[in-house]
Amino acid sequence: MINNFKFLKIVLLGFGFLSISLLWSLYNTDIPVILQKSYKISSFAVGWIMNLDNILALFLIPLIGALSDRTWTKLGKRMPYIITSLPLGAIFFSFIPWIPALFGINTSSLILLILVILLMNIFQAIGRGPVISLMPDLVPPENRSPANGIINFMGGLGSLIAYFIVGKISAVNRTLGFSIAGLIQIVSVWIIFLAINESKDSLVMTKVERENNEFSFKKLINLKDKNLIFLLLAIYFLVL
Repeated sequence: MINNFKFLKIVLLGFGFLSISLLWSLYNTDIPVILQKSYKISSFAVGWIMNLDNILALFLIPLIGALSDRTWTKLGKRMPYIITSLPLGAIFFSFIPWIPALFGINTSSLILLILVILLMNIFQAIGRGPVISLMPDLVPPENRSPANGIINFMGGLGSLIAYFIVGKISAVNRTLGFSIAGLIQIVSVWIIFLAINESKDSLVMTKVERENNEFSFKKLINLKDKNLIFLLLAIYFLVL
């Protein structure tokens, strides 16, 4: 079992998942409403805009994950990506409902809205991989299943907060609802930053250990047991 110290660390790390789930739950519910009711664009166009996160995630999450594997700073491997990208993504997210209010309903406003949505998606995709990777960095393999359960619980709690609290606020005052969700993500990143010191808490500390633990597609292709490949493909299509 996870000791009390590690348990607390994983719960605090879970705030990252809580804020991501909250933000995306609100995003998936409210953005189509903004696009269709305010700008009167077609369901087909809305579908493409709403798929931006999946398209970007397909390329950015593996790329940033690989980059963070090869990164080591005084703040650690993952933390530089987390503390820069997620707060920026939260700020762009909070700004989304202000655009039609400040700039009116017109073509220029719609272009600006799509640009802000794109930037928000980029920053969220950059931060997501390192947040996910932090848990196995902190927890030994035999304890990762219960740790993953804690992380998933925190993500589910974020969705519940979105649907029963922040979502209801957003239905009445969308700018306030989005601002609350963005603020929760910024505070969650601050909690992670204060709670986790990668230099002390990470299990992969030295350059040799990092190189031995690095995952690459070349290693994957050369594996004699191909079950891992099929497992990864199954997860890939599940996420899609």
